[in-house]
Amino acid sequence: MRLGEALAAVAADADQVAALRHGYAIRVGREAVPDPRMQNTAMLAALCRRGLVPALRLEHARAALADLMSGAALEANLALLAEPSR
Repeated sequence: MRLGEALAAVAADADQVAALRHGYAIRVGREAVPDPRMQNTAMLAALCRRGLVPALRLEHARAALADLMSGAALEANLALLAEPSR
């Protein structure tokens, strides 16, 4: 989707793939986080909070974001990590 080469995924797509793999979908509210790049950060926060990736914690995500960006972009993404679970 980012490069205009694919269609945006819809909730039904995620539900179908999750069911095929005997899993479940985790959703990040698109309305609350309209920037797709920041949706990645919101998803990362959700994964960390749920402990779904062993040894991955919010402090790792904060450090990785600080390595990748600075200024207002960094602050906005760190704010997503600091938000309580949705």
